[in-house]
Amino acid sequence: MALIASILSKFDDTGIRRAKKGFASLKGIMAGIGAGFAIAELKQVGEFMMDAAKAAEADKKSMQLLNSQLTKNAHATKGQIKQNDQFIETLSTQVGIIDDNLRPAQAKLARATGSVSQSQKLLKLALDASAVSGKPLEAVVAAIARAYNGNTGALARMFPELKKSKDALADLNKEVAGAAAQQADPFAKLNVAMDNLKEKLGYAILPYIEDIIKGITKPGGAMDTVNKFLDDTGKPATEAGKAFKTL
Repeated sequence: MALIASILSKFDDTGIRRAKKGFASLKGIMAGIGAGFAIAELKQVGEFMMDAAKAAEADKKSMQLLNSQLTKNAHATKGQIKQNDQFIETLSTQVGIIDDNLRPAQAKLARATGSVSQSQKLLKLALDASAVSGKPLEAVVAAIARAYNGNTGALARMFPELKKSKDALADLNKEVAGAAAQQADPFAKLNVAMDNLKEKLGYAILPYIEDIIKGITKPGGAMDTVNKFLDDTGKPATEAGKAFKTL
């Protein structure tokens, strides 16, 4: 790799210098976490950083989709959006279910209720009902959404005791309230908490990685430089071709 970089620098090192500068910035971020890492350890930290950034990017998209639904269907304010982000994070840790699985469920409930607070309340109910019944969260959410709008058939099939209920959701809540948190696997809760920390780290470094990627992939960047070099190595008339043949 050093030889290739050396050859590249002879005919066009602009992209390489830009890439080196970008990666030097990333190395500085990693170094700030703790001094004295060995090369292998630093590589592992770098891989962890990239995973954290990917997790943050996925979390950001998931959050944007839910927030868009809350704005569109529940006319949520910026304050409500911020409060709901915290609600999801807290609830996720309490029940040991990753937030990416909770947000689509709340989005469906927001469409059914047209309310941020009601969608939060019904999401907690759905989690409790899922924990008690063993039914998938998605199926329970769909049944609760229908029940909220007057069709209690699907919910009554899951919970036969509700067939004669005059307020199925209220009666269901009396039966299952708190079950999701009580039955949550402590190891699942720990994993969710760790994933949340990883995402927070990813959010911190994501802008730097995005800048590096833009620098590498933009026209005239490192990718173009390397591609040009690889093309030129097969052409004996070019400087890169002559150098490669000599090597």
